[in-house]
Amino acid sequence: MKSLKQDIRYYQAILSYADKHGVTKAAIKYRTYRQFIYRLRNRYDATHTFFSFEDFKVQLARRNREHNNFPMRPLGWKSPSEALSLFLSCVTYDCQQIFG
Repeated sequence: MKSLKQDIRYYQAILSYADKHGVTKAAIKYRTYRQFIYRLRNRYDATHTFFSFEDFKVQLARRNREHNNFPMRPLGWKSPSEALSLFLSCVTYDCQQIFG
């Protein structure tokens, strides 16, 4: 299994080649399909460029902070941050008082 760093470099290589030569030629060269390259392009658009692995970790942490504040149905319409704090309070205190 490849590491995350290798995946990032591979994706960067595909996207830079696709920018210079087009998506079809990039798909032929990297033996993948065009839809995959379009998905990569949407995932790593101009707002999500990263220059090093440390920069990627910082951007990933920022994204997780932003997206962990949306309520979700499986969590009873609580955000993941609220569900985690509720779980941790349940561990430290009596759960019957919280869910009671």
